Amino acid sequence: MPRDSRLPPDDVTRFYRIWHALLRWTNARKGVSPGAEAPYHPQQALPIRDALWADDGLRHAWIDANPDNMPSADLALVRSWDHRMAGSFIVFKHYAGHTVFLHEGQGYAVLGLTDPLRDMLPVVPHFVEAVLVPYEGRITYDGLIAGFPISFGAGIRRNLADEFRRIQERGELHHSLGPAAEASPADTAAANRKANKSVLASYATYLKAQRHSEAIRARDLAVAEWLAEIAGSDRSLALLCAQDLQDAVASAGRFPVPRSEVFTSLKRFVVFLAESERMGWDEADDVHAWLRARSRGR
Repeated sequence: MPRDSRLPPDDVTRFYRIWHALLRWTNARKGVSPGAEAPYHPQQALPIRDALWADDGLRHAWIDANPDNMPSADLALVRSWDHRMAGSFIVFKHYAGHTVFLHEGQGYAVLGLTDPLRDMLPVVPHFVEAVLVPYEGRITYDGLIAGFPISFGAGIRRNLADEFRRIQERGELHHSLGPAAEASPADTAAANRKANKSVLASYATYLKAQRHSEAIRARDLAVAEWLAEIAGSDRSLALLCAQDLQDAVASAGRFPVPRSEVFTSLKRFVVFLAESERMGWDEADDVHAWLRARSRGR
């Protein structure tokens, strides 16, 4: 991942060579900006861009006709833009190697083109309209971003931070668009360990705010750590469903504390998962009912 958070210069040149050819093709067929010539001024490019994305047939016809004699690799890149993401995003945070865009509970690691996104949008969070496109296993945008001067209060900023944390825990920060390669068991296990570490740290903070003794808090955290262990490396606490929890507890060969205390602690952990939006309340209610039945020996 490039450390300046942009595509490498050769890739930027390639992108714009392809992009300007596509816009010329679209403008010639739609007559959006008569007389305008590439490279287009952004005000000229915007309506042409909108016409292009509104009709995938234009792009597919360009690929089939290949009027600019593009190499096959360039045509394949344009074909991959079937998997673009268009809409409203919140530019949440700039990192050394990418900028995080948030959209409907998902995160996208986006690279800039000519200019780093941190220079274009230095104040974050920032509400934008954009079209994200895949680029050889990475994500960039189509060169046009519309930003809106919307103020984010402290409460919204906290909510966004919580959402981003959950996105990271669920492994839903995407570094590419389109069909994803299946992760190896080792990568899955590493991601789950990282997610569990985050969930358990949040749970420890949650327990400190509860009016219980230090011994009870320590017991509850120990039970949550035990659950992470018995759930196995193929399960993340951030994605734990009712059946996962039931299967793990039912198959456990040992308990870290007396049986009745295990079920008490698990009930509290499930409430935490629901309150932190890591588990739905309906599912949490199902787990509580199951735990009550188990604690009575049924």
